[in-house]
Amino acid sequence: MELTNKYKKHMFTSFFQLIDSKWRPLHLLVVKNQKKLILFFLLFECLVLLLIPLGFWIRVSQPKSYYLFFELGSKMGVVSFVFYLATLIPGILKRLKILPLMTASMMLFRRHLGIFMFLAAITHLILVSTIPKLFTYSAITLDIFTQREIFGIVAMLLLFPLWLTSNDYSVVHLGKYWEWIHRLTYFALFLIFLHVALLEFSLGLIGAMVIILEIISWIFTLKKIRPPRSGFKPD
Repeated sequence: MELTNKYKKHMFTSFFQLIDSKWRPLHLLVVKNQKKLILFFLLFECLVLLLIPLGFWIRVSQPKSYYLFFELGSKMGVVSFVFYLATLIPGILKRLKILPLMTASMMLFRRHLGIFMFLAAITHLILVSTIPKLFTYSAITLDIFTQREIFGIVAMLLLFPLWLTSNDYSVVHLGKYWEWIHRLTYFALFLIFLHVALLEFSLGLIGAMVIILEIISWIFTLKKIRPPRSGFKPD
């Protein structure tokens, strides 16, 4: 039985080592073009932000055409969710100690994945919820928001300090508090899951799988740091 378990573990390890070795050429390409790819991210971040004033202008000047921006806002919500999950994957792989080269590739852009995710989520919130409500209701109060929208808004509030501190200055000057702040993402994760699952079952299922992987990776980490038994047996 013990030999069988060792064999399975060896096969499991060999499988991921094979994937990581195949990933190596792509990793080298990514490292070589890191600055260009970061500029690419920055360009898309700016373009996403431009959708917000453009959406306001379309709603005021051509309200019949705003449904196109509403649909675009909905798509931005899906994009934001995918990028949010992408920010979690490197941490999961790192804790499970698998695919180190792929993890290293993702870590190079994890900050920008998170920034783009937050800006896409803000755009989604404003185009789908904020602008339509501003032009429909005389006053913005809590009762005009659905439960699903409230989940999303609270998640955005939790993620705001993460976005605000996603820079080298904050990492250096906040020290250990920077890590505490960024652990808010685990509270936001459940709210985002509820926000998405209430609308789209397939996206909710993907979110549930990532949550399960998060829990497994943390359990794996806790087992690794558990102190060994001393062997002392009480009378």
